[in-house]
Amino acid sequence: MDVLVFTMRKFYDTLLHGFLHLNEFDIMIFDECHHADQQHCYNMIMEDFYFHQLNNLCVKRPRILGLTASPIKKKLSDAINENINSEIQDNLQKLSTNLYSKFVME
Repeated sequence: MDVLVFTMRKFYDTLLHGFLHLNEFDIMIFDECHHADQQHCYNMIMEDFYFHQLNNLCVKRPRILGLTASPIKKKLSDAINENINSEIQDNLQKLSTNLYSKFVME
């Protein structure tokens, strides 16, 4: 079993140039996955290399494990106190959708 460690930009570039393919991986671990929004490399990897293969059932895709201790980026004091639980849940749902995953809170 091989373990490869990349910065997300280097991993994206490696996939983009065809040196590696997602079907060669069993799992991808995204640390600090709360960044998986907008044009972050996490989203670019998912959009450019993962999601377009969803319709092809023959293609093996890696499982995704996204880790974060910060499900929302802004300070809690900046959030509306009444809506903080729904805001956290909304952000986690968005992240899990972007990473084709489900979220688990412990």
